Amino acid sequence: MADMLSQTLSARYFQPEIGPKEPEGKDKKRGRPRMSPNADCNDRRAQVRAAQRTYRLKKEAKFQDLKARVTEQETQIGRIKNSLGTFYDMAIESDMHVTHPYLFRQLTDTVSLIQDTPIPKATDPKTRFTITPPGNPVFTFGYTTTPSPTPSPTVTPTPTPKPPTLTPTPTPPEKTFTRHLHRTCIEHAYNLFTSPHTPAEEIHRVFRLVSCIRHEDKLTRYLSSLARAGPKDPLETPSIPFYCIGGAGTHYPPKTQDGRVVYPENMRFLTGRVFSTGGVDGVEGYGLDGVWLDCRDVEGFLGERGAEFGDGVVGSVAVRWKGRSGVLDVGVFVKGLLGKMVILGRAPGFRLVDVEAAFSSAVTL
Repeated sequence: MADMLSQTLSARYFQPEIGPKEPEGKDKKRGRPRMSPNADCNDRRAQVRAAQRTYRLKKEAKFQDLKARVTEQETQIGRIKNSLGTFYDMAIESDMHVTHPYLFRQLTDTVSLIQDTPIPKATDPKTRFTITPPGNPVFTFGYTTTPSPTPSPTVTPTPTPKPPTLTPTPTPPEKTFTRHLHRTCIEHAYNLFTSPHTPAEEIHRVFRLVSCIRHEDKLTRYLSSLARAGPKDPLETPSIPFYCIGGAGTHYPPKTQDGRVVYPENMRFLTGRVFSTGGVDGVEGYGLDGVWLDCRDVEGFLGERGAEFGDGVVGSVAVRWKGRSGVLDVGVFVKGLLGKMVILGRAPGFRLVDVEAAFSSAVTL
């Protein structure tokens, strides 16, 4: 009975060897070879010192490599900071915050991520308003009409001489009503901008779309040069954008001899993205809704009502409106437009309802 139990247990727990046997004498352990217990203690210490020296050398080499990489990364980050800072200054000088507020906001966010100090607001101490980055609830095309703070009574600021009021030079009368209205608007804009008594809200209303509004001296010289232009000189600079709001410049465009329509050069359309930067939807929140006309459109408006100016602009002109004949006082009509004028980038623009109101007040049927 004992023999049968022994055989059963041997058969149950017997595990045959699978695979080739490793040759005898081969050490299965890895790493440095162990020294014999009978080895000299000095050899043991030498081996330990050699292993420690190798470890220190590897650690030092790794540290120097990481240190060099950190230095290189810091140098590259410094170059990026300087490059973005220069680009940010160039964007301010080129009035990117006015012409492309969405792109300027993205640039401001990018620069603020790597700058150690917060980015200051784009301000100009010479102007009567503050330039603020896009995203501000009161932002309107790059600036707000916040009056400059009143200087402290203990400080006596040096008064800045204001340019004199522009007196129209005796030039030959313009041959077209378009140039007459355009020149009159430029002279009015110059006097309005240079007068110290003009409210900041009025400056904002008229010049809200002018790209160089932040540079008061620059805009003053620009308006002065245009107002003193001769009869054959251009009254606007085509390189400056003309903002087509409410179809301005497209209602009565001139045509070439072959019948091709010619629209204002460098004409741009303000998209909803521009008007949404201040938290207001559409142009209604900025007072720019409705149909708009430029100076040429105003002449076309009068032409539909029978006004013919011939070779020059006179004090009054015959018109015909609603089946009745009448006389339009040109001076009263132009004066009524000046109070509602808005500079659409480089040229004056007028809302159609304001043109109709000025026409009604200046015509005698």
